Amino acid sequence: MNYKLLSIIIFYILGILCAPAMTARRAAIAIIAFLAAAAGAMAVYKKRAFAAEDYFKTPAGCEGGIKGREFSGGIYTAFLLMAAVFLCAMLRCAAETAYISNGINRVLKQDAFIKVTGSTVSVENHNGGEYGKNYLTAALDVEKLYDAKSGAFKNIYGRIFLRCEAEEGGLTESASGSGGLEENDLVEVSGIVKRMHKYKNPHLPINYNPLQHEILYVLTAPAGGVKIIKKSGSFAASIKNKVKGLFEKYFPPGVSGFLRAFALGDSSALGENIYLDNDEIFEFTESGLLHVLVVSGGHVTLLAAFILSALSALNVDSRKASLAAFTFVSVYFLITGFQAAVTRAYISFAAAAACGALERGVNKYNIFIAALFFHIVLFPRFIFSAGFWLSYISTFAIIAACDYEINFLKSPYLNAIMDYCKISFIAMAASYPLISFISGYFPLNSLPANIFTLWIYEILLALCLIFIFFSFFSSWLAWGAASLIYHVTFAALKLNEWLSSLPMGNIAIYKLGFFEMAAIYLFLAFLAFRFARGAELTPAKLAAAALIILALFNIRGFAVKSMEGAEMIFLDVGQGDCALVKTSGRKWIIIDAGGGRSAYSKVIAPYLRYRQIDEIEYLIITHAHMDHYCGALNLYKNPKIKIKNLLYHETGREEIEFKKLLSIARGVKSVSAGEKINCDGAVLEFLWPETGSNEDANDSSLVAAVRVNNRAALFCGDITGAAEKPLIKKIGETGFDFIKAPHHGSKYSSGAEFLSACGAGAAFISSGASNKFGHPHKEALQRYLNLGYKLFDSQNCGGIILSPGRRVKITDYEMRCRYL
Repeated sequence: MNYKLLSIIIFYILGILCAPAMTARRAAIAIIAFLAAAAGAMAVYKKRAFAAEDYFKTPAGCEGGIKGREFSGGIYTAFLLMAAVFLCAMLRCAAETAYISNGINRVLKQDAFIKVTGSTVSVENHNGGEYGKNYLTAALDVEKLYDAKSGAFKNIYGRIFLRCEAEEGGLTESASGSGGLEENDLVEVSGIVKRMHKYKNPHLPINYNPLQHEILYVLTAPAGGVKIIKKSGSFAASIKNKVKGLFEKYFPPGVSGFLRAFALGDSSALGENIYLDNDEIFEFTESGLLHVLVVSGGHVTLLAAFILSALSALNVDSRKASLAAFTFVSVYFLITGFQAAVTRAYISFAAAAACGALERGVNKYNIFIAALFFHIVLFPRFIFSAGFWLSYISTFAIIAACDYEINFLKSPYLNAIMDYCKISFIAMAASYPLISFISGYFPLNSLPANIFTLWIYEILLALCLIFIFFSFFSSWLAWGAASLIYHVTFAALKLNEWLSSLPMGNIAIYKLGFFEMAAIYLFLAFLAFRFARGAELTPAKLAAAALIILALFNIRGFAVKSMEGAEMIFLDVGQGDCALVKTSGRKWIIIDAGGGRSAYSKVIAPYLRYRQIDEIEYLIITHAHMDHYCGALNLYKNPKIKIKNLLYHETGREEIEFKKLLSIARGVKSVSAGEKINCDGAVLEFLWPETGSNEDANDSSLVAAVRVNNRAALFCGDITGAAEKPLIKKIGETGFDFIKAPHHGSKYSSGAEFLSACGAGAAFISSGASNKFGHPHKEALQRYLNLGYKLFDSQNCGGIILSPGRRVKITDYEMRCRYL
């Protein structure tokens, strides 16, 4: 009897049956599929049904690994079983997603007033956030919904999002009934249902879950609309709040916010930092160290090592030491939440601790495979998380790299340093294809940043553990540790800022496709297979293979860039505007750079990185309203992007922030109707406003006709009917293929006569879901439809790419194409 296979089958079946909303039919399909895969595996290799252990063990006299038929049976068995695990994960993910998002989201309606009860998740306070207001956000796992007809609560499941007005520091005691709102509190919330805006743009499918319900809702409530029924009383939550309080007490905001993200995984305090030119997320993204701002597996490893070393020094029995370390790691796991990397590390440590307690041998590869198995079965939603895959790929690379030490230097210290550099480099090389596919951004800065500076953050984490330990016994010792942490943190932030500013370029493979990425990993798996079978793969051969792969795909990327034609990209930035025009010679023009509060960090900057844009010929701001230029302020702070010219129309009534933008920009020029610019074959003609016009900011918007490849598009800014009337004669002489709808589809713009004069076949309306203006208005939409326009509303279709040619091709965020 093969007890390994039997135990896996039992755990697998239990995992399926414990899935939320798992129907009997889904469970039966998953179980049958798994048993079929297991039977196939046993048929391939009868002696060992689960021989992943055999694959990675190295018997005496066989330095390269197990050879021949024994090896083949083991690896094929492992592949079959892992395929069955992924099938189970997909089924469980579908069930979990239905449970979390589909239940209540299917019965809610826009602008409805509802009352629900549920438990809070991921509570974050935003002090002085959007428009200077204080508010609180959280996810709410709904349990009951009030039914007005029956006058009673009815059971319902699902997750919605909560946005609640709050005083500084969160909900007040009077509003909440019992102190501030915390995670896992049972609350009753009364508020208005609003549709939640999800940014959807071509080439930016980060953490996209295709199984999730398309429309999600946010419940907006005043502070008095939230009533805490029962405090969570969670031990882990109280510890987390205690540590957050320590960071806020002993450190200034610029440091405490970073430490909360770094040590606790709480990113709510990140943002503008007085010590940095940009916010922390931008700086660490540019240096390739974004993983520092989340809790990683290294945190768990370092915590366990710290505790085990301390207990070993006190001569504590190894079993008791393992139990104590496991207890502390479990508390830390609950504090930081179910993040992908820390969950993987926790499962791995739990398995290793169990082996130690049972006095069984520990095989790191078996531990790795077991962690992946349990992670997927217990938390299947992670299969659509980029962090999940990056964590496992880099971890496997680190495990494999540790098997081969560097001993060619005379000094053991230099060998240790070279080993550390080797591990960091191999981990980055392993994650390179996936990062190229996901974000299209792999800054060369990340190589020195990860290889030479990660040890600083490891020291910083150890100091944080010492500081927390001291704070429970002596404030004097805590202040001493805090002083050291402050200086180390400040030095680390400034060093990272310098590294992020280095103009070393983006080495990601341009527009890497999924199957191309899979081909790279298959090739790497083939090399590992050959190496395990005893093939001689010297460092020189590995380096040559890596360089060949890199050269081939970068040549391919250069070819893709060369074959790209002109494009007009309309980004989904929520309630605002941002469009890009690319000429045939890869010159870039940006028309407006605005949008919602997070549009720059979540849309504009990632898109510029993905398309490898480092130079902008013209930045055109149609008018001085924040929803059209707020992202431009951040563009000028980016040292890796050069903006040659800024064009706008001067009215004399510009906002203070816009004047600040003009003061830091280069090549600033005020333009009016009649002026033209020619940029690498793309012709921009300004049709409005007239010289000297200083009307209302909206009606003074720059209106530009853009001609590329004998196709014309009209960018209308936020003009209303008052400005449309004098434009009718001008545009009637031109004719357009496409227009950017004026003023986000307001009923006071997009007049029938104006739209008829444009003669375009389609229009793009940029607006945010549940915006306070109600854009786009039904009256305006009806006028477009009456004239036969095809409408692309960013709330529904997301951002689009318009490719002008013999026919105008339009590509949406799912990369589906249609023609005008």
